[in-house]
Amino acid sequence: MRSSVASNALIDRIYVRFEHGRTVFRHATNSHLQRPGFCACARDTALHHFSAFCCSGRSAMTRPANGVEALYDAGGSRKYLCASERQRFLKAAAREPLTVRAFAELLAFTGCRISEALSVTRASLDAETNRVILRTLKRRKRVFRAVPVPVELMARLEEIARERDLDAPLWTWCRQTGWRTVKRLMCEAGVCGTQATAKGLRHGFGIANAEHNVPPALTQRWMGHARLETTAIYQHVLGPEERAFAQRLW
Repeated sequence: MRSSVASNALIDRIYVRFEHGRTVFRHATNSHLQRPGFCACARDTALHHFSAFCCSGRSAMTRPANGVEALYDAGGSRKYLCASERQRFLKAAAREPLTVRAFAELLAFTGCRISEALSVTRASLDAETNRVILRTLKRRKRVFRAVPVPVELMARLEEIARERDLDAPLWTWCRQTGWRTVKRLMCEAGVCGTQATAKGLRHGFGIANAEHNVPPALTQRWMGHARLETTAIYQHVLGPEERAFAQRLW
């Protein structure tokens, strides 16, 4: 179907892709977006993706991306948080209550998905080695990975866990609450655009690993990638090193 026909046919349907690839909103219409009860952050995200759809003639959200293209949207905006944005996000989280702060830091320091963070229980905390055991999503088989975290974060997680049963989640939120929490912290940190999502945090974690020369195989394990090729996309964006090379020309 040509882009003009597709645009007319889909003018009242907007796809909003959340951090978890299997969860997609498919019913948002132009009238629905104006309802008071509809989340403002979700509305802004929906309009952004709809604009990208109209400009490209096809959905950039469902188009497979290879290499560095996976880190930029159809309009050329980056989808990852840079180092300064990650720091501002963490500073905004530090002003929040314990549960919110620990949730935000877990996303930032492990690169996990929202649903993976919300599945963490007291049994998932390995305090002896300061690692969090995460169940990796988007896998056909049941797969777990152990990701190291700062000592301070582990202490906060343990404090929350003391009030939970062994197999009870540390957070009783639904995924949408986690998503809205991240968006609110992004706004407070002054981070706007495509990268201001939990997915942006995950990409930012991968970029930070590459910038600090963490072996790709280790980054792959921490992020739960099935293939090393997926992890390799972060090697294409090396801010400080790339700038050092460019400075030779200035």
